[in-house]
Amino acid sequence: MSNAKVELDGNQIAIIHIAKTQLKLTDEHYRYILSSFGVSSSKDLSFSQFLSIMDIFKKLGFKNNGKKKKEKSGMTEYEKAKNGIATEKQIAKIKAMWREKSREKTIPALESFVYRIVKKISLNILTYNDVKKLIRALENLQS
Repeated sequence: MSNAKVELDGNQIAIIHIAKTQLKLTDEHYRYILSSFGVSSSKDLSFSQFLSIMDIFKKLGFKNNGKKKKEKSGMTEYEKAKNGIATEKQIAKIKAMWREKSREKTIPALESFVYRIVKKISLNILTYNDVKKLIRALENLQS
C-alpha cells in the first residue's frame, strides 16, 4: 500500500472552515486541533486526517447545513467531497475548460483526454485528485 499523501481539494478545506465557524471555535482552539494532527494549516491535512477531523467536529456538534441538493449520484456535495469523489461542479469546470482550451471540443475527445491523463474511462468516476490533475493539464494546454 502506498504512503503517498492525497491532498485535500477546495471543497474539503471549505467544509473544515465552515465547521470551524459553525462551532464558533476560537483560532487558538482550531490551531490546537490541527496541531494534534501534526499540521498548522488545513491545507496540510491528508485525506484520512480530514476524515478524522470531521469526526471530531461532528462530536463537537457540527451539522452540515450546506448544499442539501443531491446530485445525480444521490450524494450531496459534502458527501462527495468527504468520499473524494468529483462533484458535478468540478466536472462542469473541466468541461468548460475543455471547450475553452481544446481544438476538438467534443465529449469523446474530452473523454480521450481524461483517459490519457488519469486513466479513467468516464467523467462520472473521477476522484478529486483526478480533477486536480486534469485542471493542471488543461491549464497547460495551448488554445
